[in-house]
Amino acid sequence: MLCEFCKQGDVLKVVVTKTHETIEICDECETVWYNKDGRIIVTNYDQYMSERGIAPVWSEISII
Repeated sequence: MLCEFCKQGDVLKVVVTKTHETIEICDECETVWYNKDGRIIVTNYDQYMSERGIAPVWSEISII
């Protein structure tokens, strides 16, 4: 699926290795979508990972 924000990247479903959370991320602009209490939250990868105390590097996620 094409990212609705940058219109260039593919949106990938991934798992955060340390938390086992499933998120979606754009492989170009790094916009992140995730579910919190039944609501879809949109943020960026740096912010999402920083809030969890994890380095915002792609080696911390696995594509599913």
